[in-house]
Amino acid sequence: MKLIQDSEEHDQEESDREIITQVNNHAIEACRQEEITQGKILELGEILRVSGRGLVAHAEAAKSG
Repeated sequence: MKLIQDSEEHDQEESDREIITQVNNHAIEACRQEEITQGKILELGEILRVSGRGLVAHAEAAKSG
């Protein structure tokens, strides 16, 4: 039973990471296209519990690249 529970938790964590990655990528692209502000990117980082500053840095790099 413990093995099944561990497997389900792992699957959920993997799914969560995939969703967060997709949202991050969309947010970076939206910022690059000036559809959302850096402030919104920072807010998103807080919600997703990831580095908002890191997201902004990626968005800025995408703009200049």
